[in-house]
Amino acid sequence: MNLSDMTNGELFFYGGIAIMAIAAIALIIGITYFSIRRRIIKKQLMKKYDFS
Repeated sequence: MNLSDMTNGELFFYGGIAIMAIAAIALIIGITYFSIRRRIIKKQLMKKYDFS
């Protein structure tokens, strides 16, 4: 697929799809990363405040 053969509309379309895909992947990674970190912090807090 040659870029010079593509029209501006096609470039914009595929560029938009690529940006959306990257954004979606980044969002999923961010959510999983923060949920894992929160779980680890929760475990550490539990250990810190577990007097039993």
